[in-house]
Amino acid sequence: MPKFNWQKMLKRWSDAIIASGEYAHLLDANAGAAKWAGFRPACETAIAETERRLKRRLPESYRQFLGVSNGWWLDGTNGPTRLWHIEEVRPMAEADPEATAIWSQAGIDLAEGDDPSDLPVSHYVSVIQISDDNDGRYLLNPLIEPREHEWQAAFFANWVPGAECYASFQDLMEAKFEAFCAAHPSRVNRQSSTRNLAKPPTYPMEDGQAFIDQLQRLGFFSLMPVDAKEKMIGNFLEVSQHFTANKQQLLEGPFASPGAVLCDPVSGRVVNLDVARLAIERGRYAIAAIRPLMASVGIEFGTVEEQVTADSYGVTLEGVNHRYFRLRKGHPSLQGGEREINAARYVLYETCKLLNKVLKQRQRAERIATLEELQNIFEARIRLSLVLLDDELSYLMMWSPAVDNYCRPMRPDVFK
Repeated sequence: MPKFNWQKMLKRWSDAIIASGEYAHLLDANAGAAKWAGFRPACETAIAETERRLKRRLPESYRQFLGVSNGWWLDGTNGPTRLWHIEEVRPMAEADPEATAIWSQAGIDLAEGDDPSDLPVSHYVSVIQISDDNDGRYLLNPLIEPREHEWQAAFFANWVPGAECYASFQDLMEAKFEAFCAAHPSRVNRQSSTRNLAKPPTYPMEDGQAFIDQLQRLGFFSLMPVDAKEKMIGNFLEVSQHFTANKQQLLEGPFASPGAVLCDPVSGRVVNLDVARLAIERGRYAIAAIRPLMASVGIEFGTVEEQVTADSYGVTLEGVNHRYFRLRKGHPSLQGGEREINAARYVLYETCKLLNKVLKQRQRAERIATLEELQNIFEARIRLSLVLLDDELSYLMMWSPAVDNYCRPMRPDVFK
């Protein structure tokens, strides 16, 4: 395969990391002066020694990357995640035998072994871990080789219903670089952008009143009556206070967490979806459900056309074709896809991506986010919704601690 220019991409990424200041506590003290947020290149001897230990030659794009930087930093939900030095790389079965054993028996293995979009359950005993586990870890799978001299790459976390998979390590890193660019547009000198996202908050916003002030500035409450707005703000501040006092554990009462106060249909921005219908009727149902909400802001969607075969499902909307997922025995051919809640979640994510493609094609400022609210830990009760935001509101709500992780709108089109 042609040699990818890792030096160019990682240099741009490094410049953005240093300029953001977000990783300053993790970087070498001389990183700023050296203008390099990465690590020294790995020597061929160290790579060869690891390959001898693993009894496998590592995929070519990963080897090329190591020749530029022996490790890296990737954004994570719980702070930066470090890609390991080559000397640390080892099978997940060695790094975390308990998790490997659990996930190797997590359910029926619906995945096809040659499909780079899936990480089969039976493969967890063979995958190679290449990062710290910081609310999720990065893996290489030698059992799936989508291209010559390349392995499947994946991000795996307990909270992801099936790993996020890529056809190669290079594909994974390019996606993560694009996501970083989208989240830090002022930090990266780009001629063009594949994502239309506004500048995120300059710092994570924890103070409840300051967060409300930002929401008001960005027009979050513009779709609801004034009296309902004032009630929502009061509820949010009160629940936030109790939530903090309860050490960020779910509360009893009408709102289990601060995010649940804002992500209520009374906001005029949220539509709750029926899990069973979402799993069975898929994109047609989800788009029908959100039509009234979109019509309230002057957006009427065209006709939905489903593409359903024995082994795949997709939707076309206003000329935009979107493949949702492969099917196996009528279920999404993804980890856990045979369970109703997971099937519904997969439909939720893909519908969000499709709608945002259509909105961008129309050159509209509105964007759609997904919501999975954990309402009760002991009952594992989950609410699935679609949320109407825009780029700035998306960033504010995705990254601010003032919105808890139990009920936080997310943008699958940004992270994947």
